[in-house]
Amino acid sequence: SINSLAIVCAWSVAFTMLKRRSHDAEIVIRHSQTKFLQPARGAIEATAAFPDATSVESFFHKLQRRNMAGLRLAASVASSGVVCAEFEGEFVAVGM
Repeated sequence: SINSLAIVCAWSVAFTMLKRRSHDAEIVIRHSQTKFLQPARGAIEATAAFPDATSVESFFHKLQRRNMAGLRLAASVASSGVVCAEFEGEFVAVGM
C-alpha cells in the first residue's frame, strides 16, 4: 500500500542513520499520520529526507544518554511526478 511504502521509506532514514554510526537499536513508530491527497494513477515513488545536523546530533546524544531517542521523519509518495500522499511519523530508537 502507499502508506506502507511511505513508512518503510521514512524508517529507512532512521535505519541508515543508526548504521552510519554503528549503533545497534530497535526502531519503532511511536506515532504516525498519512494524508492521502489524491489517487495514484501510475508508477509510484517514495522519498524521505535526512533531518538537519542539529536534530541528528540531538537524537544521538539522547540515545547515548538514555538508551532511547525519538525523531520526527517525513516521507512523500508521488505518482507520475505528483504527490499523492504525505507521511509524518515519530520513530523511536531503543538501544540493544
